[in-house]
Amino acid sequence: GFHRFGAVRRNAGNQNVAVSRNEVLIERTDIVASAILGLTAGCARCHDHKIDPILQKDYYRLQAYFSATQEHSVLLLPPAERAPFEAKWKPLNTQLDELRGMLENLQGADRQRVTREIRDLEATLPPAPPSILSIRNEPAKRTPIHVLKRGDWDNKGEPVAPRPPTVLVSDDLPELPADTAAPRTALARWLTTPAQPLTARVAVNRVWQSLFGTGLVETPEDFGTRTPVPLHQDLLDWLAVDFMENGWSQKHLVRALVSSRTYQQSSRA
Repeated sequence: GFHRFGAVRRNAGNQNVAVSRNEVLIERTDIVASAILGLTAGCARCHDHKIDPILQKDYYRLQAYFSATQEHSVLLLPPAERAPFEAKWKPLNTQLDELRGMLENLQGADRQRVTREIRDLEATLPPAPPSILSIRNEPAKRTPIHVLKRGDWDNKGEPVAPRPPTVLVSDDLPELPADTAAPRTALARWLTTPAQPLTARVAVNRVWQSLFGTGLVETPEDFGTRTPVPLHQDLLDWLAVDFMENGWSQKHLVRALVSSRTYQQSSRA
């Protein structure tokens, strides 16, 4: 569900399409690292992580799972109305994409002229129907992913392809092909494999925090080497394994916690 709905960026003021695209890829990568893996990988965008063993190369390998992902709106229209709308909307939107792409290489009067063309063309777009914001893989629009020197989009280093962070897998695990058909599915499968229990630990810790006020790990988005150790490591591990063995069911997890003697104790001293 998370990989189906985000993140996207709609910023009409930023006409630099390549930079906006980079910002979207950064946001998706950082959210997966912190919210799902509990790793503050963001600073590895510019250099090897100074505290945790996360390589800059691994940051962009993680980003490569999203290289073909583009925004896609699911129109809430009856089938009979959807085709006429798309027949009018798609050619205009294709033309807008071409004009916005031209802006990156224009300056002065030429840039102002194309900006006016974009504004005039946007005014002719038919009113947008209700829709559900989503994303999907579009291989033809895949963004080649490179290690960016100092995180600068215009300073590209070696190309990389999808692969989990080295600290969490075998050193000899190869990268996936850059044009893998379903990269986000491959990432989701790795995130939820029993051989990679960090995802489950982060998930149960969040549920514990929501019920008890403080997580077993006090920093729910940072399970790094410099954070406080878990208040009860064995309990965290047991809950993570039980969570996976019961189909990643949050209902099962919540029931187990709220029916425990620990949860039913009084909060009064």
